[in-house]
Amino acid sequence: MADKRTRSEHFLWEQQRLREQSDRKHAASIRNDREAVYNRRDAAARRQRPQRSNQEIEAHADFVLSFVPVVWFLIKWLLAFMVWNIIVSILGGVSSPVGIVFTVIFLGLTVLKQVRRRRKRRAF
Repeated sequence: MADKRTRSEHFLWEQQRLREQSDRKHAASIRNDREAVYNRRDAAARRQRPQRSNQEIEAHADFVLSFVPVVWFLIKWLLAFMVWNIIVSILGGVSSPVGIVFTVIFLGLTVLKQVRRRRKRRAF
């Protein structure tokens, strides 16, 4: 009788050990599969999108920001053109004598303003 009990206990113990071993193998295989997926994903991400250095990013930013003065210049001239159009249309059109005089004065003041700015820059 004692022999049967030890045999059944041994059998149960063996079953438990095999179950735990199987669980460990299963968990290890899941972990390995996850790591493989993450490694493939990371490798693909590195291939698709190379890392940029700060110097490259700064160079791109400087390039884009170099257009700001040009855009600002265009906006100012567009606004000046709109104001000139409004005033000339009120005065009777470009071909009227008053429109011609206003246009000459407007352009003269604009050129004079630019010349003064350049002279100030050269003075420093």
